[in-house]
Amino acid sequence: MHRPDELEAQDPLSARRASMSKLREFLAREALLRSRSRELAVLRSEVESLRSQNERMKTAMRRCLTCEFRLQVVGRG
Repeated sequence: MHRPDELEAQDPLSARRASMSKLREFLAREALLRSRSRELAVLRSEVESLRSQNERMKTAMRRCLTCEFRLQVVGRG
């Protein structure tokens, strides 16, 4: 079999194409990771916002005289 350095000596253009292909694959993976990281940050922010809204709604529902939630909480306590 040929060693990689022997192949480069025989066909430098082919070796360059192979390294460019590896570079493109690496950059594509990095772009995907950055994209997913941004998406994850957005989703975490949304979850935190929804949790906050949920807590505010629970507080308001506990004060409500007709809400089923209040009746369930009072019944448990």
